[in-house]
Amino acid sequence: MTEPAGCISLAQEALRKTLGDSATFRTWVGGAADRAAAMEHIFHEGLPEPDGEADAFEQQELVAQRPFVIVWTAETEGLVKDVEAGGDRFYFGDGGKLLMRLEQNAADNQPASTANLQFKNTIGQIMDELAAMAGLSGNGDYLAFKRIALAEGPFWTPPGAVEAQGLWQAAVLRVEW
Repeated sequence: MTEPAGCISLAQEALRKTLGDSATFRTWVGGAADRAAAMEHIFHEGLPEPDGEADAFEQQELVAQRPFVIVWTAETEGLVKDVEAGGDRFYFGDGGKLLMRLEQNAADNQPASTANLQFKNTIGQIMDELAAMAGLSGNGDYLAFKRIALAEGPFWTPPGAVEAQGLWQAAVLRVEW
């Protein structure tokens, strides 16, 4: 089934493909050899359903899933139509905000400040590569965007959730396209 023009899923998928071509992202997910292998770690809207009849993932399943990225549409201004002029005519172009949650396993023997700095550096390198690829959107299937920001984090597993989820570290990037 093909998606209609302007569908938000097209922007999300283009962001997934752009991220899948980031060399730093490929290294972060364990040395993925190509875009397809890297994209196995990037999900739309949430993680896939757990196998079997379980309602939630077991801790070891979550640990095995990481590192991963979840891409979704922002709750406010996730999809917008902005007027764009074209001579004596105008039309409404698509745009919006997408969010990406990057989540990785964390070592309990590493100081939070060291882990945060390392994670921020990785995120910064990914952001640099995505920004460079956004300028190539006319030459491929990358998402053209005008802004990328570290919107939240890094943050850690909430107290009381480590036993069920394992120790993780995450951050959220906002991409305005």
